[in-house]
Amino acid sequence: MGAWKEDVDEESERLDRQKAAFGADSIGRIKDLNILIVGLQGVGIETSKNLILSNVGSLSVWDPTPTLMVDLGTNFYLHDQHLGQPRAEACLAD
Repeated sequence: MGAWKEDVDEESERLDRQKAAFGADSIGRIKDLNILIVGLQGVGIETSKNLILSNVGSLSVWDPTPTLMVDLGTNFYLHDQHLGQPRAEACLAD
């Protein structure tokens, strides 16, 4: 690709793709959403990530379950140092 492509703002390009896929009205409604995710195992953490990338208005997470070794394989925000900490706290720590 040409050098002009490097100058394009990646964030605006991503938003343009969203607008083309969902429509301007839907994008406006997405920005007004306030969402609570309960449970940060595989599906909960992936859903949270996707909602954050789609620019929702606000996203709250709740999972008081202590982080176990098995959680490290399903939640990409958790690491060894988070073992024993509540999942939600550990995911938001970094």
